Amino acid sequence: RAVAFDRGRFGSELSDLVDALVANRVLLADKAEAGSSPLLRIAHQRVLESWSRARRLIEEQQDFFRIREDVEQQFRRWSEGGERRQLLIPPGLAMAEADKIARDYRDDLTTPMVSFIRASGRRARARQSFFAGLAIVFAGIAAVALLQWREADQARGEAVSSYQSAKGTVDQLIGTFTGRLALMKEVSLDTIETAFVEIKRSVDLLGEKAGSSDPLFNQTRADLALGFANTYKKRDDGRARELAGEALRLRQDLARQFPTSLDMLWLVSKSHEFISDLERATDMAAAEAHVREALTLRRGLVTAQPNNAVWAEGLSKILVRLGDMQRAQKRYPDAARSYEEALSLSLGWFLRHPDEATWQRELSWALSKVGTDRRHGPKTGWPEGLRMFETELCLRRRLIERDPANKLVQADVTWSLERVSQMREMLGDAKGAALAALEAYRKRAGLVDLDQKDNDFKRYHYRSLHRMGQLAANAGLPHVAVAYWIEADQLFKRLDSEKATPRDVPAVAAEIEKLRAAIAPRTLDDIAKASPSFRSAYETDIGEPPADRAGQTASTECWETSLATVSELDAQRGLTSRSARE
Repeated sequence: RAVAFDRGRFGSELSDLVDALVANRVLLADKAEAGSSPLLRIAHQRVLESWSRARRLIEEQQDFFRIREDVEQQFRRWSEGGERRQLLIPPGLAMAEADKIARDYRDDLTTPMVSFIRASGRRARARQSFFAGLAIVFAGIAAVALLQWREADQARGEAVSSYQSAKGTVDQLIGTFTGRLALMKEVSLDTIETAFVEIKRSVDLLGEKAGSSDPLFNQTRADLALGFANTYKKRDDGRARELAGEALRLRQDLARQFPTSLDMLWLVSKSHEFISDLERATDMAAAEAHVREALTLRRGLVTAQPNNAVWAEGLSKILVRLGDMQRAQKRYPDAARSYEEALSLSLGWFLRHPDEATWQRELSWALSKVGTDRRHGPKTGWPEGLRMFETELCLRRRLIERDPANKLVQADVTWSLERVSQMREMLGDAKGAALAALEAYRKRAGLVDLDQKDNDFKRYHYRSLHRMGQLAANAGLPHVAVAYWIEADQLFKRLDSEKATPRDVPAVAAEIEKLRAAIAPRTLDDIAKASPSFRSAYETDIGEPPADRAGQTASTECWETSLATVSELDAQRGLTSRSARE
């Protein structure tokens, strides 16, 4: 059938298309009579027969446009997000589709987009190689263990030894791999699940063949489940709970099978502790129930082996954790009892082993908790609270000397300084409060410089800027206070844009507004320009914090005083800590 084609009714693009189809003899154009449009008709039956191919090409093009749109959106997020690796295309279907259009439609994509797809592909392939290689390692070790076990009839003793060696390697690899995986922030949930399934398959294969003769094999299964629960912990709470519950059940079964094994009870307590961490954010009652289960087990373990330092440390930790839960529920007397028990235990062990980092750390936490109770209690208890905070600070200075590159311990030191500053201010020592706050401020600024991506360190720094401004305002120096708060306000806005707003310290914008009249005739711009000189003069007037003096060991001046404080606190508590030393 022929149809008339009026060029005047259509744009140039359609006219060009018609001309191209006519030129390639897909359409035929009959000459038009005067004053009429030419007639167009299909050139041959073959054109109609080929429409199925055309439909297929159209469908492929629709897939192309859909995939390209998805890739363009991801590309924009990557570009606008500073080209961070975690914003590349994740492994899986999306990556496979992007690879296909980059291969089949290269000329229809921009060069930057092709580079983006290739970078995403390199990362995906590297991860696939990593996990595939690891699965092969696990499968190989499991196969070796099975082979040795099957040869047991020929050389029983040697085979058992080889199997145990191979199984031990599997256990070690599980711990190493899951620990590494938990630290990899960019790993997708699909990748984690794939790794878990592959490794679990090898472990189950080994267990099916050797588990009947190895009554402790379920310990390996429990370690695998708990290791991956820790990996899922910040990504998928539901999956983490499922695997943690599986690990707990396996360990409880083993504890029932071996009722005299104290090590099994310890592992059961560790599973309860882990699950309590998972439950704490959503179900405090369930979290506390698991903590109490762990507490009961650990009290029994310490009673059975009072000289076991690992179990004593575990008991101290779980008491502090219980106290934190009780405090969160405003059950302050209960929290105080839990903290006091942890402190008594830590005091005794520290006095037996004052040079051990474990008990320096544990005692510092217990002192922090009980000191905070004193701070919120009657004024008569404030001086003792200050002594606890200063001893806590000295212990953490000692820990830093052992491990100066440890950023978490450095952060702990700044929290100790903050508590000392607050308590000194409450006791009327403005100079001492400012000196401790200044040291915390400088150390937190240093932590931000060390790790620009850690928002926790930025929040800590915001707290210190806020605190320095408060102290300057209290000292009658509004221009200095505003100088600190202008920087704090900028940091607050950056954190807010990253959805990492400080949770327990308010914004300073309102504080700045309150001081506008006090800084007149200076403007905020004037203060901002002169901020470095204002702050420098104020900090010089405060003085130099002890730990900043060149060549001085941080804990030298405080250590003997701290030992005396610890001995006095221990004597006050009497039987509990004395029994720990006996």
